[in-house]
Amino acid sequence: MGQVTVRVTLSNARELVMARLGHLAPEAVHTCEVEALARRWERQGEINDEQQVTNQRLSLAIERLEGSVERHDVILDRVTRPLERVETLLLRLPRGRENGRQGA
Repeated sequence: MGQVTVRVTLSNARELVMARLGHLAPEAVHTCEVEALARRWERQGEINDEQQVTNQRLSLAIERLEGSVERHDVILDRVTRPLERVETLLLRLPRGRENGRQGA
């Protein structure tokens, strides 16, 4: 399924350098052998293609959301302007009237 088990030897890098320079005996370098899963390069191409499709879908979704936000801003502007006008007109009404009757 696109994976290969590989045997890997890990070594202490500083000790390796010291051994190469002759400051440490080669057998004193700490090492460890482990099994690792390595992904095959053929599978990497498939993953890249899948990632590209995902990126395109996300870009389209973001564009749709941006358009939706712009439309909502226009609608909000159409609603708030008349409300502001009504508030202005209400502020201009003479004071002292309640329910259409003259105040005392």
